[in-house]
Amino acid sequence: MTLSAYRKISYISFLSVIVLIFAINFAFVQGAFLTDYIRMPYWWAIYLVLIPQFLISYFYILKKASSHKTMAVVGKKYIMTLTLRMFLAIIFLFPWLIIKDETSKPMVGQFFFVFFPLLVVEIKLLVSYLNQSVPEIKEEE
Repeated sequence: MTLSAYRKISYISFLSVIVLIFAINFAFVQGAFLTDYIRMPYWWAIYLVLIPQFLISYFYILKKASSHKTMAVVGKKYIMTLTLRMFLAIIFLFPWLIIKDETSKPMVGQFFFVFFPLLVVEIKLLVSYLNQSVPEIKEEE
């Protein structure tokens, strides 16, 4: 499969997961479930932070993998982008971790409700792409 075809599949996969997570999250925020627990004004900021992070890092890793870099180089680049995203997540969550009010726990919870499914989808797509780009080694008889 070519990189452009795989990017199209990746866009569709990411978009479908984001829409599904957003719909569930929106239902919680609007009070369809747990009405007294989740009431916060800035729940949408999670998407403004996480979606660009995941898309930029994912397609950066795809670009490095497609430029015939070794798997060790691609792995190092992935670990570097993941570490950077963790620091950005801590910076984003810092106000809710420092100032404890009624919106702190729900905001941190919703952040990770969005973060972990996106991380799982990213890892699944990267592994499937990298597995198909690695030539198979035939066992010696």
